[in-house]
Amino acid sequence: MSTDGSYEVNLLCAKSRVAPLPNRRSQGNTTLPRLELSGALLFPEWLCQPSSAWPSQNPCLELPNQELEERIVVHVGQEKSANPIFRLRLSFVGLVRLVAYLRRFWYNCNPTHRALRRVGYLRTSELQEATQVLIRSAQRESVGEEIKDLQRSGQVKRSLGLKALCPIIHDGVMRIGGRLRNAPVSYDRKHPIILAASHPLTLLIVQHYHRNLLHTGQQLMISTIREKYWPLRIRNLVRRVVHEFSWRGPRIEGFTATF
Repeated sequence: MSTDGSYEVNLLCAKSRVAPLPNRRSQGNTTLPRLELSGALLFPEWLCQPSSAWPSQNPCLELPNQELEERIVVHVGQEKSANPIFRLRLSFVGLVRLVAYLRRFWYNCNPTHRALRRVGYLRTSELQEATQVLIRSAQRESVGEEIKDLQRSGQVKRSLGLKALCPIIHDGVMRIGGRLRNAPVSYDRKHPIILAASHPLTLLIVQHYHRNLLHTGQQLMISTIREKYWPLRIRNLVRRVVHEFSWRGPRIEGFTATF
């Protein structure tokens, strides 16, 4: 402001903040990035004119009189599992038997196996082969990329928590590595099968063990499952299954009997 009562203001309107222009009295040099200097183009032209010429109407206060169009949006959910057999409402045993019968039908339809047709009850070998088929399919859907990396370079990604398990591939199935090769236990206990926690087959396996162990506690069920399988984040999955199988009967209100 000068002695005659006039004043002069120099402002620079930036995109992020308002910064004054440097003058002679300012200590040091004031610098601004080039991107903020481009905000000077946003300065309104009418602000340089007298206040009587400033616009008195705010266009933002006027709302357009337009009718909103109503639209119906439909979202279609997609199952994570690509194999439709995992969407069947079957138990783990029922699913294994179904795959075993399908494989037997395919085996008997082969003309070269006409003399060796499989009939009667399912054999133990057929049930084991059907279980392996289901596990391979589940692993291809959940950790398929990790299996390819393991077959290609012998290593897997660290993000899925598989690095510490030292996984190996045996008969097309990803298993835990480790140092129990010479232990006097079965091969399944030395190298349990790795299963993803989010796959439907893993949930069926945990439910199967929960029924066979007569709805036992969580720790016993975890130790029993890990003798053959190694589901990731198993504690959360077991806690969920135990909670789902908990029966809560209706509350009975007491009453006074007549004498």
